[in-house]
Amino acid sequence: MLALSRHKGQSVVVGDRTGHWFITVASVTPAGVSVRIESGGRLDSQTAELTEHVPIQVGGKVEIHLLDVCEDRGRVRLGFIAPKGFHLHRFEIWNALLAEGTAGFFDGPGSFL
Repeated sequence: MLALSRHKGQSVVVGDRTGHWFITVASVTPAGVSVRIESGGRLDSQTAELTEHVPIQVGGKVEIHLLDVCEDRGRVRLGFIAPKGFHLHRFEIWNALLAEGTAGFFDGPGSFL
């Protein structure tokens, strides 16, 4: 499992050769977190609620777990479990890789999964 801390409004990009998803922290409460999930290249999006011990699936392949909530700071720790070959980037890193032309999900740097 890869764990990342994110604040409200911050995103993570996860994907493979077949597609990628943007997962954005929409709101943080003591009970959990609301995330917006957008499929790259499509106009559709959905919102999901994450609570401790109840993961959600993205694209039928990636599990997202809520590991910790720090409501007073608006921060959450998310855990990601994905099959081999998937890549995961904090959105700001992915944006920098795009600017360099190296954000390919199957041949770029920053592969964690």
